[in-house]
Formats: sequence, C-alpha cells, structure tokens
Amino acid sequence: MNRHVPLMITLGLLVLAVSLLAGLRQPVLRSLDQMRTEYVALGHLNEAFLCAHSRPARRQEAISHMDRALALGPSQANVVGAAAEIYVAAGAYDRALQMMSKQMNPNPYLLAQCRLHEGKVREGTQILVGIGRAASRSLESRRSDDPLRAATAMELNNAGYLLADAGVALPQAQRMLETAVDVLPLDVNCVDSLGWLFYRTGDYRRAIFFLERAVRLQASPAEPELLYHLGAAYARQGDRRRAVKMLMKAQALDPEHPEVRRELRTMRWLLPSPAMACAESAAS
Repeated sequence: MNRHVPLMITLGLLVLAVSLLAGLRQPVLRSLDQMRTEYVALGHLNEAFLCAHSRPARRQEAISHMDRALALGPSQANVVGAAAEIYVAAGAYDRALQMMSKQMNPNPYLLAQCRLHEGKVREGTQILVGIGRAASRSLESRRSDDPLRAATAMELNNAGYLLADAGVALPQAQRMLETAVDVLPLDVNCVDSLGWLFYRTGDYRRAIFFLERAVRLQASPAEPELLYHLGAAYARQGDRRRAVKMLMKAQALDPEHPEVRRELRTMRWLLPSPAMACAESAAS
C-alpha cells in the first residue's frame, strides 16, 4: 500500500473542510450582522419609549428614535407592534396611522384617537361609542366582586375620555365616565376624565370639583396633563391666579406641552424659562 495515501486523504479532507467553512462563512456573517442590526433597533425602540414617556416628554427625539428603529428592524414584531403607541404618545398621528394601516387588528383606542385628530370625527366617534356599548354590556353582566369589573371600567374611561377630549358625543361620554367613577371612585384617571368631561360641557364648577380631587389623589408631583386640565378649568371660571399657578407647574414638568403653552399664550402670560418655572413650582 502506498504510504502517501493516508496523507493524501488527510489533505483532501482538509481542503474539503476549508471549502465548507468558506461556504458557511458568508451566511454566518450575515446572521451576525442581522443580530447586530436587530439589537441596535431594539436600542432605538427603548430610547423612543423613554423619550415619549419621560418627564418632560422629548417628543421629537421619540419620533426620531422610532423612525430609526423601524428603518433597522422593519419586520421585527416588537418594533412594529410598539410603533403606533409611541408615535401617538409623541403626537405623530400621521406616522401612527401608517403603521396601523399595515396591521390586521390595530388598537381601537389608538385608531380612534388618530382618526379624531386627523378630522375624521365620525369614524373615530363610532369606534369609541362601540367600545363603550360593549363595555357597558359586559359590566352589567358582572357581579360586584368580579375582579374584571375594574378592567371593564377602565375601558369605559379610556373611550369616554377620548370622546370628551375631542368634544364629541358628550352625552355618551358622560354616561361612560360616570359609570367608570362609580366602579373606581379613587382612580386618578377616571376622576380626571370625568372632570375633563364637565370642562368640555362648560360646567366648570363640577369640572373643578373632580379635577381638584384628581390632583389630590395623584402622587406628587402630579402629571402635567392633570395640572393642565385643572389650570384650564380655573381659567374658564375666571380664577386667573390659580390658573396660572397650575399651568406653570405643568410647564415646569413638561416645557413643550403644546396645550399648556397655548393656554398660557391665550392668557397673555409671558412664558418663563423652564428653570424659572421650576423655581416657582418649588416655591409654591
């Protein structure tokens, strides 16, 4: 037997192994690049969420990070699934609608909110009134000790608040929100929503009653939205001093809050710098 045969076989196997590794190298590298890209996309998603929900909210940063996350991970389920909510939180309703148009079952609250903001009032109202009717029927069928009553009441609150905030279907919204407060009388969101409903109907005395209660229930410092609601109600009732105080506190927590800035501008109040607003808020 030729003694070089084993060596030739070994060399042949080595060449084959090198060829196989070379063939596998590109797919492995592509896989690693994809994993790296998905990781970076998740990082941008996390930043987008933090910016949208931070205090103060950094809305433009949130939109930029969310745009980047989608560019890097357009097919990542967690990126695509969170996009609409983050865009709505940042006020980018057009982008949110684009994302929801690609979904089989988009979040009905987000869809209704976007429809209302883009002027399609009838469509947005129908979605929310439908949610309210279904939640009301569900609530009627539940016993008083059913733990799901709270979740159903929050469905009524969420739908009713969006209707009240848009100033549409106010009688239906009032029924939803009064029911929600009956079930959850100490829930900050429910109490605030009912107060805001009365603000929208022009009943500022009752609005202030519930909005003051919501601010007291809220852990300190209160959410800027709650302070804005109470400040706007004070302003409509003619209590300028307390209105400015609440609005300045809201601005200190969220200097770019569009409604707060608009309310202060309407009152012809000179907008201070965030540092001055923070100092005034701390002093009070």
